[in-house]
Amino acid sequence: MTVGARYYAGWRNEPRLSNALDCTGQMVVFLVFGALLSYQVATLGFPFQDRAFHAADLSLGLDWLAYLKAVDERPWLGALFTFAYASFMPQAIVLITVLSFSGEGTRIRVVVLAMMIAGLFTILISGFLPAMAMFVHLGLSPADYPNLNPAASFVHVADMAGLRSGAPFRLDLMRAEGIITFPSYHAALGMLLLIGPATSRWVRWPFWFLNLTMIAATPIDGGHYFIDVAAGLGIAVASYFLARRLILGAPPVLHSHGLVAGGEIQAAS
Repeated sequence: MTVGARYYAGWRNEPRLSNALDCTGQMVVFLVFGALLSYQVATLGFPFQDRAFHAADLSLGLDWLAYLKAVDERPWLGALFTFAYASFMPQAIVLITVLSFSGEGTRIRVVVLAMMIAGLFTILISGFLPAMAMFVHLGLSPADYPNLNPAASFVHVADMAGLRSGAPFRLDLMRAEGIITFPSYHAALGMLLLIGPATSRWVRWPFWFLNLTMIAATPIDGGHYFIDVAAGLGIAVASYFLARRLILGAPPVLHSHGLVAGGEIQAAS
C-alpha cells in the first residue's frame, strides 16, 4: 500500500487515491504492531486493578450489574451493541475512503495518527494498570445474562493467564484477542470515529449513531468498567489535538480577518 501510495502521489498525480492507500496501510501495520505490544506489556505482571476500578465506578454511582440487566432485558439492544462493537474495521475503511476521495486527506491523516497515538497510550497504561474486566471480576457466567452474547466477555482470559504465567507463549496474530481493559481502546476509537466524519455530509450521521452505540456497548461487549470508558474518551480527545498539532503545526489563531491555521485564512465561525 505504501508503494502504491508513493506511485499515485509522484507518478500519477492522484493524491486522493494516494491518501487512501497510505492511511489504510498505516492502520494495518499499527494493528499488527499494537497487538504485539499489548501482549508484550501484559508480561510485566503488575497486580490486577479490578477491585480499584470497580470501586471507582461505585463511588460515582455507576452500577454495572444494573446496566447489564437492563441490556439483557432488551435482546434487540444487545444485538445492536454487539454489531456496533465489532464495526471498527469496516468503519475505518469507509472513513478513510470517503474523506480521502472527498478531498479531506489532511483530516483523515490526523484521525489515523490520533488512533495510533491513542492506541500507544492505552497499551502502555494497560501494562502498568492491568485488569481482567467485569465478567471475570464478578464471577459471572452466561447464565447471568441469558439473552446476550457479548463480543469479548471471556475471550482474553486464557491469553492473559498464559502471558502472566512466565511460561513460553505462542502468539498467533490470526487469533490475537483484545486484552486491554483500562483505558478502553474501543471507547477511544468510538470517539475518534465521531470526530473524524464531523465535516462529511456523506457519513456524518450514520457514523455518529453507530459510534455512540459503540461507546454505550463497550461496558457490556468489552466487559469494561465505566471508568475505562471515561479514560478512553479522554485519551481520544487528547490524541486528536496532539495529532492535529503534529500534522498541522501551530494551533489556529483568531485574527480580525479570520481564523489563521497553517498559513491559510479561513472564515471565522
